[in-house]
Amino acid sequence: MAKKKTRKPSTRKGNKKKQVVDFIKQIIVTACVVIVCFIAFWIGYEFIFPQDASSIGKKLESVEKGTEKNSGYPDDLYADTETDPANTDVPVISEPETIPFSMPDEVEMPRMESDRPEEIITRESFAVSYNRTYRIPNWVAYELTAQEAGSNKSSRSNKFVPDPELDGTPDTRDYSRSGYDRGHMAPAGDMKWSHQAMKESFYTSNICPQDHYMNQGIWNDLENKCRVWAKKHKSVWVVTGPVISKKMKRIGDTGIGIPEAFFKVLMYSTGTTLEGVAFVLENRNYEDSDLKKYAMPIDEAEKLTGIDFFHQLPDAVEDKMESELHLKKWGL
Repeated sequence: MAKKKTRKPSTRKGNKKKQVVDFIKQIIVTACVVIVCFIAFWIGYEFIFPQDASSIGKKLESVEKGTEKNSGYPDDLYADTETDPANTDVPVISEPETIPFSMPDEVEMPRMESDRPEEIITRESFAVSYNRTYRIPNWVAYELTAQEAGSNKSSRSNKFVPDPELDGTPDTRDYSRSGYDRGHMAPAGDMKWSHQAMKESFYTSNICPQDHYMNQGIWNDLENKCRVWAKKHKSVWVVTGPVISKKMKRIGDTGIGIPEAFFKVLMYSTGTTLEGVAFVLENRNYEDSDLKKYAMPIDEAEKLTGIDFFHQLPDAVEDKMESELHLKKWGL
């Protein structure tokens, strides 16, 4: 009887399991290689391009200050940036195209910070705060435009008369033989644009006793400068008047006070910012008529006069403009 052939057990199943294990090992090895390569690449990048922690701090600080571009704002807000020459790493936002507020009507009208008598009259050409105690103005305020400064419509009147709207303003004869000029606060040279404006400038409510050489010299130079500035900057706002004190001497039958000094405060707009300057001049002859020597920030003039100038401006704008003095902006 023939013997049956015995079959060897099949190895297909074992081979299949081995292939699966080998495939999983290959995946793990490949993943480890990728991770090692990534770590090596990152270490090499950090070595070649180290990150400056201080520069990050600067950027964060600039974002807080609003000078760094932030995705939370529209792109065009930072479209016009310029470089700060003192630090080329920090971008500086350029000035806006216009001042960020509407200029108040009659922004030139000041207010008294002391208890001083005043009667305010608004005319075609200027506003005047009249001091009945001393028979002179506390201040005169107006805007002088380039067109007005360049006009020759009306010639000089030279006819000083009492103010028809105010009782008790001086007669021109009160100045006779006093040794003082009838000094304009709002000058006739600024009023050539209107016959009425010229006439109003000769009301004695707009006049103060002024040293002759001052009136014809440095004060006249300053008045001429105001017209130059008005033409150059389209307009200037002017507040001018005497520095009033309790120890003033007097002239004439009506007892006109003789100021020890005079002030002239000016402001113009560049379209983006406001520039201001003040001048305080003693009531005397000046051999040196260099106006730059007598220019000061408006804040200083406020302390000397007791008058709050341009108070209708937003506080931040007023504070900045009145505390700074940019003589080059005024050609001084």
